[in-house]
Amino acid sequence: MLVAVGAPARTRVTVNVDTRSQGVFIPADFVGLSFGTATEKAGNRGMHGHMFKPTNTELIALFREMGIRNLRMGGVSVDNEKRIPTRKDIDLLFGFAKAAGVKVIYSVRLLKGNPYQDASIARYVWKKYGNYLDCFTIGNEPDWHYYHIHHSQIHESSPGVLGSAYASYFASWKKFATIIADSVPGARFAGPDAGSNYPIPGSKNNSYNGKSWTLNFAVDASEWKIPNSGSLSFVTQHNYTGENAKTQRLTPSEMVRMMLSPVWDNSYYPALYKAIGTPVLPEGLRYRLTESNSFSGGVKNGSDCFATALYSLDYLYWWAEHHCLGVNFHTTQWLYNGTICLDSSGNYQVRPMGYGIKAFSIGGHGDIMPVRVSNPQKVNMTTYAVKQTNRLCVTLINKEFGRGAREVKAEIESPGYTGSARLMLLESKGHNAFATSGITLGGATIKNSGPWEGKWTPVRGIGTDTYDVKIPPSTAAILEISSNSAGK
Repeated sequence: MLVAVGAPARTRVTVNVDTRSQGVFIPADFVGLSFGTATEKAGNRGMHGHMFKPTNTELIALFREMGIRNLRMGGVSVDNEKRIPTRKDIDLLFGFAKAAGVKVIYSVRLLKGNPYQDASIARYVWKKYGNYLDCFTIGNEPDWHYYHIHHSQIHESSPGVLGSAYASYFASWKKFATIIADSVPGARFAGPDAGSNYPIPGSKNNSYNGKSWTLNFAVDASEWKIPNSGSLSFVTQHNYTGENAKTQRLTPSEMVRMMLSPVWDNSYYPALYKAIGTPVLPEGLRYRLTESNSFSGGVKNGSDCFATALYSLDYLYWWAEHHCLGVNFHTTQWLYNGTICLDSSGNYQVRPMGYGIKAFSIGGHGDIMPVRVSNPQKVNMTTYAVKQTNRLCVTLINKEFGRGAREVKAEIESPGYTGSARLMLLESKGHNAFATSGITLGGATIKNSGPWEGKWTPVRGIGTDTYDVKIPPSTAAILEISSNSAGK
């Protein structure tokens, strides 16, 4: 593995924040996590009892400290007849949701499912826990071939062509949604939770009539009004940008290179946005990435290293800037790519990716503003700015790593924000992208008991509305600028 050696070279960039423009508002529940429905069950994957319960104080503390505000329950196990939650499981889950301060996207079964059984579950959830419910979804990743060969009603009209199953899927979805809505008037729905992130390289093409399942669903569901339903809340898409790390046999070095490559920001994310975001918005709907991660599968020292913190921080900002309603990072117990894990003593801890999520929860409240960056030496970095009435947070992510990685000296211009400023760093010991420990935000760790104790460092301006910030390699910086006169 390559790590930075000696004093890094320094390169200079200039950042100008367009504080006068109309920004893109970041929803309060933008940051979320995703878990399989099986996680609701006692004893899942070696658990002692239930994971989600109001007495799991460690997990509740981690959710609150990271700033998690949305919890999606679904995944492959939602369509497993042996994993259907009992009322006790549901009670404990929503008790946890209340204690953790999250809204729940709750999934019910579609594959070989019984719509009347789903309606019974939905009615119970709606009546008892409607205040903690975001919406219902039906099934998970119905665009995959295994779904079509195991479901008599959802089938590929052209065998082997994934997209050709869409019409039968939507017909089946309508049947289930109608029966649920009849039982639960006013219920809110989302879908389709498509698994393929085509046209990102390596993904499978599941297009139907030249459009993604997500776009087809947005158009069809908006034209077909669900009887007695409150509304279709939003459409949902999954995205594992680098696909499956284990089946590709990627090394940690290859994974870090991919996660921190500008290609993801400049090519892969825009390709998916063009397929599911740009065309969905004119339909009067919004979209949410309800199952996301850098890679599916999990590789030790790659899926759980510090690079995932920089990836998650950048990923959240990129999609917030592109009108996304929110991102739910997926955790399968207990793969290395999960945000939450159990340590050797059986205590809940946060993995490095959670530090990037926490950094976003500090700087990601308000309107995300346009920035102009002058970067003549093409240092590998991204920059985002978020404005509130009297607070501007500028987040700079230096993705340089390994030998030759450069430190950034950024001159930040923030018109209208002339008050006090302070800085916080997201970093690992030795500024090592491969580190799996020694990670801090504001010099502090995220604990499973008690509050996070990160600290800010005062920053002096170098002129009116201008500040200098140094960002070492493989490090992110949050510059917060306060002003009583901002926006005047």
